[in-house]
Amino acid sequence: MATVQKWGNGLGIRVPRAVADQVRLGDGSQIEFDTSGGLLTIRPKRRRRYTLAGLLSASRGRRAHRELDRDKPVGREIP
Repeated sequence: MATVQKWGNGLGIRVPRAVADQVRLGDGSQIEFDTSGGLLTIRPKRRRRYTLAGLLSASRGRRAHRELDRDKPVGREIP
């Protein structure tokens, strides 16, 4: 159980340690609010580990990987 209290011009909610541990909240964690359906949902904001821009910048051009086919042509394959 938690109690809403005035905190400056807004309201504050203290999160019990057991709840914070369950959802991996710590000091300075960012959270998101959802108010759909007349309910208030609070969840930790999760950062993506990778971004498309970051992955593309690490790419080595059009042919970033060497060929993996190590067998010789068989039959009428084009070498």
